[in-house]
Amino acid sequence: MNSLLDNYEYIIASLPERAEDAVLKGGGDNVTEEVRSLLSDSDRRVVDLLSEAFRPEGTDAAFYGRAASSPSRFIRDYFHYDLLMRNLKTEFLNRELGRPAGTDTVPDPYPAALTEGGEEIEAVLALDGILERERGLDTLMNAKAEELVRSSLFTLDVILSFLVRLRTASRWAALDPETGRAMCRALLDGMRPSDKKEHTL
Repeated sequence: MNSLLDNYEYIIASLPERAEDAVLKGGGDNVTEEVRSLLSDSDRRVVDLLSEAFRPEGTDAAFYGRAASSPSRFIRDYFHYDLLMRNLKTEFLNRELGRPAGTDTVPDPYPAALTEGGEEIEAVLALDGILERERGLDTLMNAKAEELVRSSLFTLDVILSFLVRLRTASRWAALDPETGRAMCRALLDGMRPSDKKEHTL
């Protein structure tokens, strides 16, 4: 087998084609398994932690504790932002339902509180319509995933960023095909020029 660095390069070069097939056929989970099979045991454990976030039962305090101590910077930072969003959404519902502040929020296990991003999340939560809010929140999560690997090239974090954005695009393709395709195009457009090919969705 080639070196791990070469394996990352091979996987990342194959991502655009995997994205098109997954969004059109609803195979986001299959792509994760395909990519996972090409990784080392330690990297597979990181992908497995990522996959936990997409279970039907969702995330909980124990999950965020594991994410906070992950060896992957992407996992740590992405899910810190995810936790901030989760708690702000919960507080939004608390206000709407007249419940006490702090009800059902998840304690932050990170060493330092996240101080950036709250205003943009609150702005989306203020939008009219559940669908518009959910689309806006997913757009923010996708932007965070892209931002975290902007200076990376052939790394596991680039693969992780792709996988979370692909899952989001696949989910929206089932709910609203136009939104799903738009998210897929944005995902493909975000790939580095050397890895890009022509895509039509």
